[in-house]
Amino acid sequence: MIALHSTPFAALPHALLTDEIRALCEPARELTPAERLHLATAVAFFLWERPGLSRERPALSRVTARAVRSIGFPHAAHRVLIVGLGLLHPLATDLAPGLPAWGLDLLPLASDPHSRCELIFFRALDALLRALAPLWEDNKGLGLLALRRSEPAAAALLGDPTGQRTLDLRREMLARCRQRLSTIAEERQWTAPPHVFLLDGGQP
Repeated sequence: MIALHSTPFAALPHALLTDEIRALCEPARELTPAERLHLATAVAFFLWERPGLSRERPALSRVTARAVRSIGFPHAAHRVLIVGLGLLHPLATDLAPGLPAWGLDLLPLASDPHSRCELIFFRALDALLRALAPLWEDNKGLGLLALRRSEPAAAALLGDPTGQRTLDLRREMLARCRQRLSTIAEERQWTAPPHVFLLDGGQP
């Protein structure tokens, strides 16, 4: 994925900005690839006409999410924002060739002062998983979801970087994600839920 820095638009080629926006639109699976490209081109032109607007990735994701929402896809807009804010990343893996694989970073969610307690964290995580469900729709649920930085996320919630409580909370994070996606799989009549695992720190 192309890194985008806070650079005057004149120094940033139009095609490069379009590519960055199209990458942000990748999880908007309700749109066809051609529609995502058309939307990315339109947003890039919008920004080209407004050189004073920020090109940093969080700001770019908010503009793109508003564009997706404006054409009637609010859940897709939510996923675009999740990607743009760094919570969700495409995952390169040989574990499931050809199937959608994504990595979800738990640390930003746990570090948010608005969700820095376990109850609010898990409610926010449930809402995120529901918003992400269309990523596996075309494959009837088959695919992967890797949970990143579960150990520092648990430590951030507990205020304790080590110990049994951190281990227990990581186990609960994994179990809650698997349970929620199993429920979603039943509701959507998928073949199976995505396989959920911890990407780093080892299985608790």
